[in-house]
Amino acid sequence: MVLLSVALARSMVTREKTSLTAMHPRHPAPEREVDSSVVPQMEELNQLNRKLQDEIAERRRAEDALFEMAHHDALTGLPNRLLLSDRFQIAAAQAKRSGRELALLMLDLDDFKQVNDTLATMSAMRCW
Repeated sequence: MVLLSVALARSMVTREKTSLTAMHPRHPAPEREVDSSVVPQMEELNQLNRKLQDEIAERRRAEDALFEMAHHDALTGLPNRLLLSDRFQIAAAQAKRSGRELALLMLDLDDFKQVNDTLATMSAMRCW
């Protein structure tokens, strides 16, 4: 973000050239001459840049939400088979690289589908 000085503000009124020092914590820019007629365009570009940054942030939030929905159960929030498969492939590759063994224990609960369906129905009724 560019900080405007008093001299620049005065030059905006008189339309004369002035020096503008861009101040950025990591990359301070050298002082340079800026035509004051460019300042409104710089302000417009800054506004457009802020809008673009907001849109990018909104898109990232949407992508994160989609990832969450694709990899977790909507009712319990627990990881689903897709996420399990992904994490297992990563763990298997790491085990192979390091020369270690890997084990996976899977449990199948009898009639768990009924429990899950019942909880889903109860959850849906709470939403109404």
